Amino acid sequence: MKFQETTFNKGTGKVSSSVKWTAVIILLFYGLITSVGYYDERSPRTILNFFSLFPLIVLFLFTLLREIKKKRRSPFEKLVFGLSAIILSKALFFYFAQGTVESFPLDILLIIILAVIHPLPLASLYAALIIIINFSHTMGSPHLSLMQDLFRSCFIMILLAVIEVFLKMERRAKNRAEGRLGGIESLATKMSHDSRKGEEDRAVAISEEVKDNIFLDSAYNLSKSLSNALHTIHDIAGSFSCCLFVLEEDHFKLCAAVSDSKHLIANIPCQKGKNLISWIYEYDKPLKIDKLSSRSKLGYYSKKEDVNMFLGIPVSIDSNNNKAILCMDRMETPFTKEDEKLLYMAGNVAAEFLKNSAIVNEMKVEAREFQAFYTMSKTLSASLDLDNILERALKFSMDMVNADLTAFALQMNNKLRFVKADGVLAAVLVESGQSLEKGIVGWVMDKKKTFHYSRNVRVKKVFPDLPKPLLNMGSFLVMPLNVRNEAIGAFLISRKDHHPFSSYELKLLEAMSAHVSASISNATMYRKMEELAITDGLTGLYNHRHFQERLSLELERCDRYKDKVSFLLADIDFFKKVNDDYGHPAGDKILKDVAGILRETIRNVDFASRYGGEEFAIILINADKEEAMNITQRIRTTVEKEKFDIGSGKKINITMSLGVAIFPADADNQSQLVSRADSALYLAKKEGRNKAYIYSDVADRIEG
Repeated sequence: MKFQETTFNKGTGKVSSSVKWTAVIILLFYGLITSVGYYDERSPRTILNFFSLFPLIVLFLFTLLREIKKKRRSPFEKLVFGLSAIILSKALFFYFAQGTVESFPLDILLIIILAVIHPLPLASLYAALIIIINFSHTMGSPHLSLMQDLFRSCFIMILLAVIEVFLKMERRAKNRAEGRLGGIESLATKMSHDSRKGEEDRAVAISEEVKDNIFLDSAYNLSKSLSNALHTIHDIAGSFSCCLFVLEEDHFKLCAAVSDSKHLIANIPCQKGKNLISWIYEYDKPLKIDKLSSRSKLGYYSKKEDVNMFLGIPVSIDSNNNKAILCMDRMETPFTKEDEKLLYMAGNVAAEFLKNSAIVNEMKVEAREFQAFYTMSKTLSASLDLDNILERALKFSMDMVNADLTAFALQMNNKLRFVKADGVLAAVLVESGQSLEKGIVGWVMDKKKTFHYSRNVRVKKVFPDLPKPLLNMGSFLVMPLNVRNEAIGAFLISRKDHHPFSSYELKLLEAMSAHVSASISNATMYRKMEELAITDGLTGLYNHRHFQERLSLELERCDRYKDKVSFLLADIDFFKKVNDDYGHPAGDKILKDVAGILRETIRNVDFASRYGGEEFAIILINADKEEAMNITQRIRTTVEKEKFDIGSGKKINITMSLGVAIFPADADNQSQLVSRADSALYLAKKEGRNKAYIYSDVADRIEG
């Protein structure tokens, strides 16, 4: 401990100044006495001469120990080690050789060793010292030639220069390789950190442009890091090919490669005992072969290549035991432990590449889904039109899970049926008008849970009234559309492929159906509010204001296309007497029943409304005089024959008077059309009621 304390500055390991001066004195002293021939044949060889080298031996061993421990050494320490090694070697050589053997081979050996371990400036000093000692030794000996020594000195300097050139090339290649490996390792660490950070920050909203840049940069960095790793081990290990294989179903796919061959195979079968890649995958062990018995066992060349050595390792991708295979081969020289370490290092980079590739793909999928959901949400939220909402949702679901048929079932006019569909036999599904209350749709809405069908389940035995388009499908889902714990309808999605929908697809569709349910509920509520604004609360027919708007539009259409329209006004005869005799509740019931008769009697294209009080108005689209009179008389006779229930078991008969005017035959504008229909109605009442007149037939009697 005392020696260490006096030799080193505490805590730093630096040589003290006193030791430095001691080393300088020792080197100068022994260099001088060696040069003047104290240890060669010119002086008697005694044991004292040998033991006189003890201080120099101690100095050399001390510096050698420092060299071996590879502590941070100053140029001075390196110089002391080199000079002590030369002087000690020369002194011992002179002592034992005694002029019988020349020291030139020793000089060459010393120069080679010191030039390899020390930089050029120090190696030049070592060469100069050797030359000085040799010249001094030659000048003091009559047997040695000065010219010969000069030639040898020149050879030493040339040798030193050549060694330095080769060492510089090797150091440059080594630095380049170390730089590439360091870059690979730091990039892999960064990617791993970025991927973990990405998972933590995934909920943070970012712009689509930034997302795209992240994905592109990630993909570029990942592929670049893997390429660098393979190029590095290909260059350093001197391999013929370096390949990364990933298992896809029943074959290995060549994911990346650096090779001197043009005959690599992109896909090789995963078969036990057929190739070396399959063996590594099956046994999950590294494999090294120093002499291939059969090159066909490699499996990844389409033609025979002259490779004899193989080294391969399994690369773990995730916790689910998914693996890839990284391997390399070469023509000569068996693989060493260093080659194995290098391959494992590249394997770590490959593992990071594959893991991060999966993360990037997952993020891309999530971004695409987010964008799709965002687009759908924005579209549906911006629309309160039920048909538009259903169409958008059908298209979205078709694209999202690659379906063949999608449909929505809703309650319409007290009947559960498919109202919108898209895909194979969509029209058949909607136009069938099949009631769904007792089938699979009704069951799903009643249970409020999803029904999932695939070919291995005999659904037809459970639901015998399965819609016909579903009979040829391989798999389908029926999901309830729930709003505030109430099923308002159902969503159907199916495809011909009989593989069941994955749990991932189920989650997507459940999220979509929840969003669509809310949109349908909002649209339905809006439609009801619209209907309340334009319908009469008692009869359910359109109200007077909406009727006037619709009549105006129809007259504009007729005027533009030179078409015709008939306007009908109807009034219940003696309705005030009904209210007086039986009460207003009885009168309200009669108004509802008459409205029902009007709805059933007119055509689908016609438009009926409550005009006011006991008066009703009807627009007969594109109806001429004859057709208008037929519809009018049918309404009159139906009301006349009907026995109206007014409650308490009482039924009464009522009649109606009707007046019709036709545009443009009877009137030029809206007010004139209404006025002339009203005049015809007034005449019908005046002439005894329970009559129907067309203005053109009674115009002379009205004017008279």
